[in-house]
Amino acid sequence: MRLLVIGHSVVDEINFRGKKIVQPGGIFYTTMGLCLQKNLDDKICLMTSFDGKNDYLFEKYFSQVDMGYAQKVDEVPKVILTVYENEERRECFLSLTSKLTINKEIPFERFDGILINMITGFDIDLEDLNFIRSKFNGPIYFDVHTFSRGMDKDGVRRFRKIPHAEKWIKSLDIIQCNEKEVFCLSELKDEKMIASEIVTNESKKLIVTKAESGINAYKFENNSLNGIDIPPVKINVNNKVGCGDIFGATFFYSYIGTNNFEESLKKANIAGGLTAGYKNLSEFENLKKDINDKYN
Repeated sequence: MRLLVIGHSVVDEINFRGKKIVQPGGIFYTTMGLCLQKNLDDKICLMTSFDGKNDYLFEKYFSQVDMGYAQKVDEVPKVILTVYENEERRECFLSLTSKLTINKEIPFERFDGILINMITGFDIDLEDLNFIRSKFNGPIYFDVHTFSRGMDKDGVRRFRKIPHAEKWIKSLDIIQCNEKEVFCLSELKDEKMIASEIVTNESKKLIVTKAESGINAYKFENNSLNGIDIPPVKINVNNKVGCGDIFGATFFYSYIGTNNFEESLKKANIAGGLTAGYKNLSEFENLKKDINDKYN
């Protein structure tokens, strides 16, 4: 299996329960999730940014993928994440980098799937997406992530309606968002109505992650919208960063390998729950075994 992953790398300063830690963030979690689950004959190509100063933070997993499409920048963004128990986290970007440059010579047709995670919201633009779509007929998985947020002059990211969302959606196959991000995809105020607006054929699917409330997902089946509800994983929450990224990586890898939407959702839901339960990055070494233990 050959996979292409696109998204910015960032350095996270996480403030949670009175503790402050600095660790790799952004597309790091997606890459880690894929590396911990892939088979030896799989190839993962990563299109991201690096600055030469913070590379040591990312090296463990970036060294396991093809970095031929990675791009050197002066400084990867630093993000201050203030994480709360029962409300959406506050994100403040201290810096940004330019969007990733899409090499027109990339053989997109050789990949089995493309995962785009909009880590900063400026990772690629609509022209880039349309170009990728014109060169690739396979599944494009899109994590809305910070694309759902505008940016104030002080660097704080706040939810907004995504400009030209319908044009982005047109070139995507599977869209992942959380329960607040979904309302940034449309002017509509009802989740199921938004799903009906997006999921108009069998290639379109929408996944809405809801943390402790599980997953709502939507696909087109028998000429109508079909909703799938996945209950939450019961777990003691120790972490609230990277859960959606690990969910997306797990779903994407499983779905590209099996084409089974519902079973891939179940595995991804377990992975997201496990991520919330892990206390530090070293515990992720057990991710594949822990997923299989709970899945089986």
